[in-house]
Formats: sequence, structure tokens, C-alpha cells
Amino acid sequence: EFGGTSGYIIVTPLAGWSFIPMRSETAKVISEETLKGMQSDMDIAGPLIDYAAKGYKVELAGKENIDGKDAYKIKLTLNTGNEIIYFLDTKTYLLIQAKQARAGMDDNTGEREVVTNYADYYPVDGILFPGTISNPGNDPGSGTITFNKIELNKTIEESQFKPSV
Repeated sequence: EFGGTSGYIIVTPLAGWSFIPMRSETAKVISEETLKGMQSDMDIAGPLIDYAAKGYKVELAGKENIDGKDAYKIKLTLNTGNEIIYFLDTKTYLLIQAKQARAGMDDNTGEREVVTNYADYYPVDGILFPGTISNPGNDPGSGTITFNKIELNKTIEESQFKPSV
């Protein structure tokens, strides 16, 4: 939500749409190149879970300090060749930050580094989830998401996977 209007991005295995009311009155088809970059987000468990079975490669790339916390630096290479750098807290092993290059939404902005921070973990049905996910910066993808409620295995209507505008 922004300025009293709501937008959305829908990504499926075959297509994707974005609706940003400030830019257009209708949903726009996401380009094939941008869609490919976003489809990795469909893996709800994340690329690190069962990475070898997915054809990905992982290497420990050392340690770094991220916002005052010691973190293991994990480099994951997808089978597309794209890389994601993960930082896991050395004490809790929880993800605290991820970095990766992403194409811009309108295909005119080129690649940019996307930094995602994870914080405020809490348990849901015995699984820890970040209560806050943030992307620092000034570009359209920056901002903070705060989860008030997380539900697992909830039925989702098929209509949610198609544009409504």
C-alpha cells in the first residue's frame, strides 16, 4: 500500500504481472527476463534448503560483521549462474542478511544489488520466522515489511494467482 492505493506483484511458474497504481491503471505483464529473476522467490523454503537436490552450489566464504553481529558468509550459486550471498548469525544460525543482483522491474534500470535484512524472529508452529524483513535504500523496492500474523498451510483461492485489474 502506498498513498492510499494498493498494488501487487504476482509471479507464477509461467507468467507474472505487476500492478502499481501510481504508474498505470492496469496490471502489466512482467518481462521474461525479470520474471526469471523473481521465480526463485517461489521456493518458499528458500534456495539453501536442499540446495544440492536443486542443482545449486554452496561455499563458506568466511565471516563478516553485519550490524554488530558476527556472521558466516555463505555464497550460493544457482543453476542459472546467479549468486546469492547469505549471512547467518554465528550464535543462532539464523539468516540476518542476503545480497544478490537483480534486474530492475521496468528492464531499463539494469541490474542492482538488493540487500535484504531479516530480524525479530518469532516461532509459528515451532518454526522461527523473521517478523521484520527490510530492504534499505531509495529505489522502489526499498522498505520494511512487518508481519503481524503468519499462518501456515492455509488454503489460497486460485483467483489470487491472476491479475484483478
